[in-house]
Amino acid sequence: MKELMIIPAYNESATLPTVLGELRALEACPDVLVVDDASKDRTFHVGEEYRAKHPELPLLVLRNHYNQGYGGNQK
Repeated sequence: MKELMIIPAYNESATLPTVLGELRALEACPDVLVVDDASKDRTFHVGEEYRAKHPELPLLVLRNHYNQGYGGNQK
């Protein structure tokens, strides 16, 4: 069975690399889905840049066109 970690993110460009780095360091790293909730900063771009630099991390970064809040991202 494969695990998936969903990370809802809003204006997290400063902290996202740290979180992804900690996941990458895990012995059994899950697949990771970052959902940028229409951030006003570079959250989506930071996630995409991280993915390009670390292809060993199974990472997908999506961006909502409008803010859906925590609950909306969980759905």
